Amino acid sequence: MATVRKDVVLGADAADVWEALRDFTAVHQRLCPGVLVDSRPGPGGRVVTFAAGPVVRETLVAVEPEERRLVYAVAESPFPFAHHQASMQVLPAEAGCRLVWVTDLLPDEVAPAVNALVEEGAAAMRRVFPVPGDH
Repeated sequence: MATVRKDVVLGADAADVWEALRDFTAVHQRLCPGVLVDSRPGPGGRVVTFAAGPVVRETLVAVEPEERRLVYAVAESPFPFAHHQASMQVLPAEAGCRLVWVTDLLPDEVAPAVNALVEEGAAAMRRVFPVPGDH
């Protein structure tokens, strides 16, 4: 099983980023605009549409408000996943917060494509919640 990890430093209070993250079906507006162009309620979670075209159905697995942690899994996608589950946790930091995004997936060969999507998502989040002085 491959794991893709991303630690994203964001220039906003952890509570504000958590409010955006937990708004599960507004991810295309509140966290990853430009990377995602649509998100709507779907069976057990949401259906997201990527700017590049793929449509993915994601199941909401867990929401832990006290930990500011959300877990989701890909239920249907054009990618050949045998398994996909990801967690996103918002942690306070000295200046702003950190979003820790961990994705476990099979087969391992899909990891580079998932890593590229995670990088795009992280860049979108940094545009939404920029760190002052960061270019």
